[in-house]
Amino acid sequence: MEVATKNSEDLWQAMACELLQDAIAQRELSIRQFAQLLAERGVEIETKTLRRRINRGRFDTGFFLMCLTALGAER
Repeated sequence: MEVATKNSEDLWQAMACELLQDAIAQRELSIRQFAQLLAERGVEIETKTLRRRINRGRFDTGFFLMCLTALGAER
């Protein structure tokens, strides 16, 4: 099994960030509207915090999956 390097981890993180940004854009949602979608699912996060987290591109797998679920992604 190959050990992931920092560069490969950065690549995967960037891909996840881009995928999330694209999913939000395809649904023509603002970050505020997206924060409301998350809130409807019990995840309270301030708009500015959500924007910063997505723009920074540093979030864990759980957050990523939670966002995709809120956007209506299917298995």
